[in-house]
Amino acid sequence: MNFRLILLSCTATLVSALATMLFASPSYAEVGAYETEQVSWRSGDAEISGTLLTPEGEGPHPAVVLVHGSGPVTRSSLMTQPEIQGEGIAESFAGAGITTLVYDKRGSGESTGGGDYTYDELARDALGGVRLLRGRDDVDPDEVGLWGISEGGWIVPLAASRSDDVAFAVVVSASGYPPASQELWAIRNNLDYSHAPKSLMDATTKAWKVVYGASALPVPESARRALGNLHFDPVQYWRHVDQPVLAVYGAQDKAVPPSRSAVILEQTLSDGGNQDHRILTFTDTSHSILISSNGFDYPPGKLRYTPGYLAAMSGWVLAETDNGGPGISESVLTETSGQTPASGPPLIDPDEVPFYGSAGIQVILIIVFVVVFACAVAIGAVSMLRRRRREFLRTPGAESWVGPLTTAVCVLDLTVLIGFLAFISEVIGVEVLGPPHSGPRCRRSGRCRSCSPQCFWPRWSPRSTRVPA
Repeated sequence: MNFRLILLSCTATLVSALATMLFASPSYAEVGAYETEQVSWRSGDAEISGTLLTPEGEGPHPAVVLVHGSGPVTRSSLMTQPEIQGEGIAESFAGAGITTLVYDKRGSGESTGGGDYTYDELARDALGGVRLLRGRDDVDPDEVGLWGISEGGWIVPLAASRSDDVAFAVVVSASGYPPASQELWAIRNNLDYSHAPKSLMDATTKAWKVVYGASALPVPESARRALGNLHFDPVQYWRHVDQPVLAVYGAQDKAVPPSRSAVILEQTLSDGGNQDHRILTFTDTSHSILISSNGFDYPPGKLRYTPGYLAAMSGWVLAETDNGGPGISESVLTETSGQTPASGPPLIDPDEVPFYGSAGIQVILIIVFVVVFACAVAIGAVSMLRRRRREFLRTPGAESWVGPLTTAVCVLDLTVLIGFLAFISEVIGVEVLGPPHSGPRCRRSGRCRSCSPQCFWPRWSPRSTRVPA
């Protein structure tokens, strides 16, 4: 009898324990559970749509708004992706107990607005997300910050310097240089990886300088807005950021000069009186903080974030917001404490051009050449069709070869000139002077190869044959 009672008691205890494990509501800090919710907010003339990831458990929670890199990207690029092993950036923050807002960039996905945005508009979009989070009961209004990658590394300091509502700032692969210099550096890196000849490198540099100076010309408004972004100087905004800052770089970044940008950011923040900042530079890591030996080639199989990257960001946020976070682990601090030597081609200031290299003069010369060559072709064609003898031809029989030869040379020159103009658009990737980005765009998706994990191969490389798993 006693044996049966003991058996029944043990069975009841086991069933109770299993029920507790299966149906109880554990703390998010233990299991990293979170709920998702679709949200939207108005920002100027655009309606921004996003997804809110809210940790389970008792709030209010700290929160972060994720700001995209360049291109027409949607919220999915910052969430779990099939080609990248493990959880995404948004899920990593939410799993650590941080309410996370990720949204479609204006003009992309479910967000309205035009793709010819200015950085001011992108900053307003991000601050709109901050206001949305601060108005929620499950979010601590004094613990809402911004996170941005690549182009987002320009947007975050712009927004943070303008609003005290931003409690902290995390930037990944943030350039310390204006977009014009950074873009040219990235393009030259891609050409260098492709073993492009020096003449092609020089032609690209000159072409980029012409495009950079085109903002002074009577171009369409959409082009003027995009060209205006090229002149953005992040230093003047970082100087006024007094919130805690975490900056993360990959030592093999080929889209943004990591070591030089880190030095600029460190010096600018210190000069502005901000002593609460930390800069991490991971070795063998690309622009997107993926494991890579040279910033272009990736190990076989799925892409992988550098170990310690995601945990370092969420741990730092929790520690800065006094939520009992672990901070940044000692192993990560040890790995990222060394100075990374500068690499890649020299940085070139697009403003440093001789008078004859300015956009205005170059455009005039191109127009003159096109008109002259086109007129020569037309005159030659008409002359051959009507078989009229030109007055300047004095040698008998000369008209039989001089006219066709002149026309052929002009056709060749015109073809070369048109090809050069196409080359400018192709190499620089501005696509009718569209928004700047951090590297050549993928032909299939139109997204920046450097900022988008799906498109990380340089356009010109004959070795770019592997497709990510």
